[in-house]
Amino acid sequence: MSSTEQPVEEVSKAVPATTATPKLNSVNYSHLGGFITNFLFTYGVGTLNVLPGTSDVGDISDKYQAIVSPASSAFSIWGLIFMSQAAFTIAQMLPKFRSKPVVQEMKYYWLFVCLAQSAWSIFFGYEMIAVAMVAIFMIFFGLLAVVLKQYFANLERTLVEFWLFRFPFMIHCGWLTAASILNVNLVFIKNNSSAEVQLTVGIISLAILHAISVVWLVLPKYPVYTIPCVLIWANSWIGAELQNPMDQIQDRFGDLVVTGIKNAAYSVAVIISIQVVSRALLAIYMKFFKKSNDIEESAPTSEEDSAV
Repeated sequence: MSSTEQPVEEVSKAVPATTATPKLNSVNYSHLGGFITNFLFTYGVGTLNVLPGTSDVGDISDKYQAIVSPASSAFSIWGLIFMSQAAFTIAQMLPKFRSKPVVQEMKYYWLFVCLAQSAWSIFFGYEMIAVAMVAIFMIFFGLLAVVLKQYFANLERTLVEFWLFRFPFMIHCGWLTAASILNVNLVFIKNNSSAEVQLTVGIISLAILHAISVVWLVLPKYPVYTIPCVLIWANSWIGAELQNPMDQIQDRFGDLVVTGIKNAAYSVAVIISIQVVSRALLAIYMKFFKKSNDIEESAPTSEEDSAV
């Protein structure tokens, strides 16, 4: 055997083994099945009213109009939610992404969210407002679990990972935060509570939305900006609705209260906006400027310092 030849066994060991394509598992299929189920129920029951006796979601929302109900244009955010989640559902089936921690760590919480949202469409369609409130809080806590599971997963922290796999659930969680609080208001309206009680619940609702935005910006090591931004959207449309309120709101509360809540909603939107910008600027400073200053301060100032 010449010196340039190698034994067959050594050559085979030198060739790296081909990595097997990850297989789809039950988590991947649960994401797919959950999205399809949610879409069919949300569109079929909430819009097409395929179940006998159900009403359109928009008509029910108008019937149970709260002092903090957003304008109908606010609900256009559902288009973005469903489109982004459709992109997630397709992407997480692909070999490149199906085994990523950001996909797998969600476990079956997303399926839980989809089933709970399907149930909410039925309950709300039959004007079972109190039961629908229970369902919507199940959706909210399910989404909260999804967002936190992804947050603590072994993330790559790339733009693709964020926009394709994390953004769809953050924006959904943000909107369900506002929707859950709104659903509480609807329960009081359904029970014919007094205007004073409804006003109190509405004011508390605005305060809670602001407090939740602060939590997402301050507590996590990596601030979550998407959810507060959605709350800016919600509060802005609450104010917009009160620019030209429905007759039932005008008759129930009068000009003074309607104007006050309108200004309060706009103010909450502005305050959250300021907080988001301030937190982003602080994050930029901590990442770039403070880091460079720390490096300069830790650098030796003389040969004696170097020797030490």
